[in-house]
Amino acid sequence: MGKGRGISWFRRFFFCSVLLTTLGLGQTSHAFNSQVYSNRQAFQWNGWGYFPNVSVSKYNNVSKAVNFQYNHEGQVVGFTAQNSNGQTLFNETLRYVGNKVYNSEGTYLGLVFKGGEDPGTIAAGKDNQRTETRAVVRMIQNRTSAILAPHAKQSKVAELKDQMQTEKAVSMITDPRTGEKVQLGYGLNPDAYRGVAAGEKAKQSGIGMGVWLSGSYGFSGNDSYSSKYWGQNGLVMTGVDYILSDRLVVGMGVGAEGTFRDTRFYGLKNQAGSLGLTLTPYLSYALFENTIFDLITGISFISNGSTISAYNDSFRFMVSPNVTQYFLVESWKFSGTLGLTYAREDSGGYTSSSSLGMGLPAVKDWVAGGNAAPIETCELRVGGRAGYMFSFAEPYVGLAYLYDVAETKKDPDEVEASLGVDFFPLENFIVSIEAANSFFRYDTYNARIGLNLRYQF
Repeated sequence: MGKGRGISWFRRFFFCSVLLTTLGLGQTSHAFNSQVYSNRQAFQWNGWGYFPNVSVSKYNNVSKAVNFQYNHEGQVVGFTAQNSNGQTLFNETLRYVGNKVYNSEGTYLGLVFKGGEDPGTIAAGKDNQRTETRAVVRMIQNRTSAILAPHAKQSKVAELKDQMQTEKAVSMITDPRTGEKVQLGYGLNPDAYRGVAAGEKAKQSGIGMGVWLSGSYGFSGNDSYSSKYWGQNGLVMTGVDYILSDRLVVGMGVGAEGTFRDTRFYGLKNQAGSLGLTLTPYLSYALFENTIFDLITGISFISNGSTISAYNDSFRFMVSPNVTQYFLVESWKFSGTLGLTYAREDSGGYTSSSSLGMGLPAVKDWVAGGNAAPIETCELRVGGRAGYMFSFAEPYVGLAYLYDVAETKKDPDEVEASLGVDFFPLENFIVSIEAANSFFRYDTYNARIGLNLRYQF
């Protein structure tokens, strides 16, 4: 039967009952809300997500469903179907085979998954978590590299000083009175060999404070039938850090994140979104002159909403150690990075009301129950970057290979390419712009652009 009528069986009993009855009160009757007929939607019932994808004429005249029976897992196994006058039409029984649902005639009705454990919700959640954690890590790394990383101008000065073996250049002239050779020395201007790193002055004095503001905006999506979606995500962070020595920087970032997804799991129209607050402590340490170690951590408090699964709050933890080696060749700066970003998000129970309702989808009043499945990612990153240093800017390109060692069901790896530029309008002010796009992950795309402003006192 045609997909256009794909919710007939649910919309004639489950949709009615979900909207109009409460778990444990199956005998209660309510007026019917016809708005549920206008869209093909999935929904949650008693901790299970139902995805209706066939049409069954048997349910065309059903207006109410009462007398629900449940199995030990909370799945509906029986109900009484009534018409608009409250007359009983038939008693229905449901049978579950894996993730598939059949009625008493053996007709296939659709799919069912434990709340939040369907392929679409899991895939979209992992994509969103990868996107947000990558954005945070890139923001912090761009900040700390501007303070501790070597710069091409510094390399040139070092080579010049090595050639001279002293900070004084020596000129030999002939004294016209005696005809003898005479040495004349003159000092180099100290400003000529200062680097353009944002924290250079602070490093000389031993301690310094910098403030920064960053923003990131991206698009992501998936083309698989079971997890198809299109989404947007944004992150705004501000922070402060202290240069405790010429080798050590510590800091704290505070940010707000938001996500919106228009989903089409199994061809059903739904929406999902999240809003959250992120705290990100970090430190960066120069192991050697050209080797930088970063440790970036983060905790996020997130409110989620979905027309499939109602509202729930979640807590995300992230930790990301990274080591970067720099190589300077005249005005070129090359770097290689090896890093790992682990993140896990755990959720509370589903509810019909949001703790942070602004901007989240207007979910239906389903019988919620249950908790969302945890989301876990662990990305190994191996990448390189090449930049060219001008007096006012440093454009660069980057390429990285990412492998999610926690991914077991889908394509775990991808390649991320980036293009950016750091501007130095003032000695203590840097503006950075970066665009990145992911390639080669099956059925998935992800692109973002970021802006970073850094001011050093």
